[in-house]
Amino acid sequence: MLSPNRFRPNAMCLAAIATVAVFWIGALGQSNEAHAQVATCAAPPMPVVALDLKRYYADRSGTIVDAKLKRAYEAETDSLRQYLRTVTRRADRAWTKTRRDERQAAARCGLLWLHQWAEGGALLGKMATKQAEYRRKWEHTGLALAYLKLRPFATPDQHAAIANWLTRLARASEQFQMAPGRKPNNHLYWLALGLGATAIATDNALMWARTEAIVERAAQQIDANGALPLEMARGRRALHYHVFALMPLVVLGELGFARGRDWYALNGAAFHRLVGLTVEGIKTPATFDQLARRKQTRPINRRAGWAWIYAKRFPEAKLPATLTDKRRHRLLGGDVAVLVRVLERLSAR
Repeated sequence: MLSPNRFRPNAMCLAAIATVAVFWIGALGQSNEAHAQVATCAAPPMPVVALDLKRYYADRSGTIVDAKLKRAYEAETDSLRQYLRTVTRRADRAWTKTRRDERQAAARCGLLWLHQWAEGGALLGKMATKQAEYRRKWEHTGLALAYLKLRPFATPDQHAAIANWLTRLARASEQFQMAPGRKPNNHLYWLALGLGATAIATDNALMWARTEAIVERAAQQIDANGALPLEMARGRRALHYHVFALMPLVVLGELGFARGRDWYALNGAAFHRLVGLTVEGIKTPATFDQLARRKQTRPINRRAGWAWIYAKRFPEAKLPATLTDKRRHRLLGGDVAVLVRVLERLSAR
């Protein structure tokens, strides 16, 4: 639940929001076109500090979604979803807009939104449920990947505040996920992606080492057929969770390449096996009906971003165009084509 008493912006945050227009007029220089960008950057919403969210499954094993609970969950988290979408879109425009002043304006807007939530301690309050912890982890991952795109535009003060915030979020999610008793399933992979993106954005070698350890563990969990046993155990949603697990793992592969690591080679090319089996399941869901011994929930959500990245890296795989046509997903930091471009620049250094 996101209630008013869970929004706790500090005085600096409130003052900065009140002076957004002044900041922009001074920052954008003398160009009339640049001044026109002021209107496109609304003041960021108040930081969401704490979360209290209910799970939306009708059964304990998480195989049946309760439609009513899911609608309530989506309504409660809409403000988080819209915030992350805005930040990722600005981060993408900072690289894709044609005019330089438009790129700069987009970067300034994205950084303003990140900086204000960093100063307000967003998502660093109490996470009252497991679902709240999951949501914090996912939001942090998308924000960290977006910041990889925005970091080249950040001032030293902005970088210090945002880097500290992302690091604290990463540590909080890691503390929860790595606690005894947590299942090392797709949640572990999403944690690794958030850690890896934060490690690169903040130049944190220790956090990068922990990312590598999780990736190696993930590769060992993929069996000879390309399946993830813990995701296969999700019964009628096994295919759904194989796709969801692939999203962070494929992007982690790109982070690895940017640091000179070929994680696809781990455990006898395990990531390739996982992609192959999952793609076959998307094309022919009956494959997973048999493997999971449960008829899979349909339609299959193929999600966005991961397939485009994989097809670009391994064109010989010849993935169907219906898988690679969508590049944007907020949890992957927005447009993955922009992310790949940024990572390629990093690897060229």
